[in-house]
Amino acid sequence: MKVKSENGKYDLRFKFFGNGYLKLSVSWDLAFMGGYNSSSVFPEMIEFVGILRDREKEKEERAEEQVRIAKTRPASPHESWFEMNHPMGSWAQSHWGF
Repeated sequence: MKVKSENGKYDLRFKFFGNGYLKLSVSWDLAFMGGYNSSSVFPEMIEFVGILRDREKEKEERAEEQVRIAKTRPASPHESWFEMNHPMGSWAQSHWGF
């Protein structure tokens, strides 16, 4: 789809690829609004690409992945190395009568 700016000076081209993919082509002058000198080194049109993101779907997928990981993760030990071996650990302190 080709679109002209209000004053007719700039061309914009939109190309939709389906499934939320878009390519936008704009002229160099429109993209930088005269901020750079458009010499022959730069292309006449600049292309931008975008993907439509479904944040709710991504959130659900992350939650499902976390559940799957939690199910496959081995159980953690009940007491850590520190608790079992260090003199300040709870196991050692319980034998001291504290």
